[in-house]
Amino acid sequence: MSPLPRSSARLVRIMLPTVLLVLAACPPGTKPPIDSGSTVDGTVGSGPGRGDGCGPADTCAAGLTCVHYFGIAGPNGPEFSSCETPCVGKAAVCPAGTSCITIADGPGSVCR
Repeated sequence: MSPLPRSSARLVRIMLPTVLLVLAACPPGTKPPIDSGSTVDGTVGSGPGRGDGCGPADTCAAGLTCVHYFGIAGPNGPEFSSCETPCVGKAAVCPAGTSCITIADGPGSVCR
């Protein structure tokens, strides 16, 4: 078995800590909590909820926006979309139970 090329070895060194962090954050058999599409007043909107892929014609539940982004492969890879509440910085106002975080290689700064 031959050693990995330098570029592959560098990618492994970069990605491995990220993968381990994600695995540690979500114990086996669990999923991170995702909003079911309920609005601020408690009613349920039509369309996908927070963190879900956007629906047809970029539809999302009430109060959410369809955000388009590229993953780790950048523009050479597929384009993804998810229903989010975009935010800018930690001072942004997010719905109760969420806070402004940045999801790298994802939708960016959003309330989760």
